[in-house]
Amino acid sequence: MPLPNLDRSVGMICSTCAGDQFEHDPENLDAAIRCAGCDRIYTREQLIAENGEMIESALDDMKADVVDHARKTFRNAFRGSKYIRVK
Repeated sequence: MPLPNLDRSVGMICSTCAGDQFEHDPENLDAAIRCAGCDRIYTREQLIAENGEMIESALDDMKADVVDHARKTFRNAFRGSKYIRVK
């Protein structure tokens, strides 16, 4: 059974204007990130901290998918065994 697709992206939101369009230098991870809507400047750490709830929610969804996949895999592997049960 193949692994579920774990590629996820979380859209960041500006806490000032609720915009989701940002400008940054993709070559430099330490460069400032500017909101295209209100021109607010963020550091990478600030933007991640302010969107932490959305990131945690996406992480929880991914964890649930992995656990569900593992449960299904073990259930299929031990199907028919009278000694091992997977809940």
